[in-house]
Amino acid sequence: VNGILGSGRGSVRHAISDDGSRAFWAPTHGYLLTDINLPALYLRDTVAGASFRLDVPQPGANEEGAERPAFSVASRDGSVVFFTDSQHLTTDASPTGRDLYRCEIGAVEGGLGCAELSNISVAVGEADEAAEVLDQVSAASDDGTRVYFVARGVLDGDANNEGAVAQTGEPNLYLWEEGQG
Repeated sequence: VNGILGSGRGSVRHAISDDGSRAFWAPTHGYLLTDINLPALYLRDTVAGASFRLDVPQPGANEEGAERPAFSVASRDGSVVFFTDSQHLTTDASPTGRDLYRCEIGAVEGGLGCAELSNISVAVGEADEAAEVLDQVSAASDDGTRVYFVARGVLDGDANNEGAVAQTGEPNLYLWEEGQG
C-alpha cells in the first residue's frame, strides 16, 4: 500500500502518538499536491498490528459528497483526531464544502475507530449554510481540547471584542473548545 503520514501537505502534527502506538495515515492513490484528493483516513494501531478506517459515516448521515478526508491534527496521545471531509459523515453536515470533524478514538465494532464523531463546524443561520472549512487546523492544544480553524461559513453569530461578526463567504477564524462548542 502506498501511503503518507497524516494527509501530507504539512498536516502531520501528532500524526504519530508520543508512544508510537498510533499513527494516522492516508493511501496515496490519486494524491495530488495541489488539492486534497485522498480516498480515506486510517488509524494504524501498532500494538494490534491493524489499520482501521476513520472517515466512516455515522448512522443517519446521508453520505453525500465526495470521500475526501484530510487529517489536520491529533492529540499527543492519539486519542483524539481532527480531520476535514466533503462527505457527509454526520446528520448535521454542511450541504456543500468541507466540514471539520472531531473523532474520539475508542472501541467500535471491528476494532478501533471513531467511538464518538462530531462535526465541530456546524453553520448557524440558514439551513443551506455551508461551513466551508479551509485547509487544515491552524493551531491546536496538545490534548485535543482546543482548535483554531478558518471557515467561510458563519459558525457563530456573536460579535468579537472589536464588535465584528463573521460574514458568509469571508475567511473567519474560529476557536472550538471542548465543552464550549
